[in-house]
Amino acid sequence: MSADAITLLFTGAPASADKFTPGMATTALVRSGGRTLVFDPGPYAYRPILLGRLKALGLTPADIDTVVLSHVHWDAASNADLFPKAEVILHERELAYAEDQARHDAQTAGYIGRVLRKSKLRTVTGDCDLGSGLRLMDLPGHTPGTLGLLVGDALLAGDAVACARDAATGRAGMGPQDQSLANDSLARALA
Repeated sequence: MSADAITLLFTGAPASADKFTPGMATTALVRSGGRTLVFDPGPYAYRPILLGRLKALGLTPADIDTVVLSHVHWDAASNADLFPKAEVILHERELAYAEDQARHDAQTAGYIGRVLRKSKLRTVTGDCDLGSGLRLMDLPGHTPGTLGLLVGDALLAGDAVACARDAATGRAGMGPQDQSLANDSLARALA
C-alpha cells in the first residue's frame, strides 16, 4: 500500500505565539482494505468544513469505521464524536492523560476524556497492526501517548513531527511534554 490510500482533508500548520499554540493538526482520510479511517479529525470549529469535504468525497460520518487520534489536543481530537459508528483508537497513556485534568496542558479540553468514554473506544499499547497495511506507532513525547499511523511506507505522525524544522534540526518543537522522549520519537518517525 502506498500514500495513494491517503487523502488530506486539512493540511496542518504549526504555529505558536507567546505561550499559545494556534496551529492546526493535519486531518487525513485513509482507505485501506475496506476500511475507511480518519486520522486526527481536527478542531470543532472545522466541523462544517470537514463535513463538506467528506460529502465531496461521497462520504458521511456514518461511513467512517475507524478514527485514530494521534493525541487529545483540541486541534487533533475535538471532532472524534462526529463519527457515531467508528471505533476510536488512541494510546492507553493518552486516555489516562485525557482523564487526569491535573495533568492537562492548555491545548487539552477538560471534557475530552468523558467524550471519548462515550465513543466506541479502543486503547492500544505500543506499536500494533490494524491490518491492511496499517500500523500504529508509539511516538510519545509531545503528549504521553502520541501515536502515528503508518500507511504502507507513509507515516501520519501528528505532532510527533510537527514541521520541517523539527526534521531538519532533529529536535521536536511545539512544546513537547517530554523533550527527550519527543526527540527520540521524532528520530524514530523520520527513520
